[in-house]
Amino acid sequence: MYHVVFFMPSTGQSSLQITSTLRKSAWLTIGETTDFCRNGGIMDFRIDNDKVKFDVNVQAAKQAKLKISSHLLKLANVVGQASDKK
Repeated sequence: MYHVVFFMPSTGQSSLQITSTLRKSAWLTIGETTDFCRNGGIMDFRIDNDKVKFDVNVQAAKQAKLKISSHLLKLANVVGQASDKK
């Protein structure tokens, strides 16, 4: 069984503490703040040119023992690996 936790922008710095606590458990952490994925979150939604786009931190997903579909990764901006896809 997997769990999801969504961080609102108002969560601020406390999201960093919570994501580090959840890092090695099967929790999908989702945010919508700048650099959420680069700070350890697994998925981050943003608006870019009036379109919803998202980032996925593959290293954080691996730590949480979550597998992200290759089809989903093709649509995402992948962060958390040696050469981040932009």
